[in-house]
Amino acid sequence: MTNQELIQYVEQRLNTQTDTVFVRPVILAVATLALTDLARVLIDTDSELSGKLIVSLTNQSWSNSSFAVPANMLLHKQIETTKMYFGTTPAYQVKDRDKLDLTPSTLGNIYYALYGKTFYIDHTSTTSGSDLNISYYKVPTISDIDAELTNLFIDLVIARLVPSSGQQENVKQK
Repeated sequence: MTNQELIQYVEQRLNTQTDTVFVRPVILAVATLALTDLARVLIDTDSELSGKLIVSLTNQSWSNSSFAVPANMLLHKQIETTKMYFGTTPAYQVKDRDKLDLTPSTLGNIYYALYGKTFYIDHTSTTSGSDLNISYYKVPTISDIDAELTNLFIDLVIARLVPSSGQQENVKQK
């Protein structure tokens, strides 16, 4: 999907024309928020479509026992959805950085913890390398929206643009 297609879909749904210089940037800004909503909905509903959001990075460099979170990584349910390996050796995530410091290195396992926008790593034998492999769910971009995702995405954009319409319908039904 392109930005122009997005605006056309929204105009069709709202039965209106958004020729003003003000409205189109608002639609695009709201769409940016709706992209994260879309990823969360797909993951929360265990949708098969969530597979379109999986990213796998291989042979990433890491140093000083840390690795920066990829910019497009969805942090929603991150503990359940992120997998990290060093070469072919799996790493195990602990819930917070303080617990990472308490893991016994004598177990021979590799552990990591997310703190802010950084993964901290407790490797058994090194503090750096270029063998980190990670898979995670990404926040999609407008160009990732294909025919299968279009209707759900447009629904989420409309819900953000006109949030009171859903609330009014709920009140009318009561």
